[in-house]
Order: sequence, then C-alpha cells, then structure tokens
Amino acid sequence: MPVGAARNIYGTYAMVGPNGCFFDNSNGSYRYSRPIASVGIEAAWSEITFSEERFRIRNGVAAMLLAAGASVNHRFQGGGTALVRAIQNDDYEMAKLLIEYCADYRLIVDALGRPIYLMEMSEKMRRLIPDRL
Repeated sequence: MPVGAARNIYGTYAMVGPNGCFFDNSNGSYRYSRPIASVGIEAAWSEITFSEERFRIRNGVAAMLLAAGASVNHRFQGGGTALVRAIQNDDYEMAKLLIEYCADYRLIVDALGRPIYLMEMSEKMRRLIPDRL
C-alpha cells in the first residue's frame, strides 16, 4: 500500500475484534474499546475514533478493500476494471484512489478495443490519466 494511502485510512474505519471490542487505527496504532457485550454498542463505539466524513472522502469500502489487498486491476466481463467504471461515471475521487493504488490505465478494454487511457473522459479526469504514454 502506498504510504500516503495508509495515512488516509487513519480514523476512517473501525472493526470488531475477536475479543468483542471495537478497534481502530486512528493514530497509527490499534486502540480498543471496552467489550461491547459489557458496556453496550453505543458506549463502546464512543471509545474509538471514526470519522464518517473522512470515510466518505476516501471512498470508504473501496479503499478498505484495496488496503486489504484487493486487486486494483481486477477485470470484469468485457475487460473493464474499476478505473473504467470510475471514468464512465466521472467519479474523479474514485479514479484518484485507484490511481493511488497503481491502477493500470494502459490495460486494453476488450469491449472498447482500446486501452483505458484512450477512453473519452472529462477534462478533470484527463488530468489524472494522460491520453498518451
């Protein structure tokens, strides 16, 4: 995972450990709540740091999957990738996240018969993805 990407997830996720406690990594190390079964979900949740705003900004679930090792260049039927979908939906923040995780814009999209970088896209998107190598 890129170093900058690791910093971007601090405070933007929380999980439940096998000990029944919430935990986060908001300051670069794990911090645990008291057990949920003992203090209740609201009290336990209040003991960890989670920023819903930062979670949304970093594209929440996609970033968590990428941080966990999901393939950024996984191919859908027709040869498209998540980057192709982001370009088609003009989702700049998602495309930026995918590029941060080394999405390959040189891949050929079978259904289009050309590489990702030659797709039509907005000017803002084009600033992320050059139209030539």
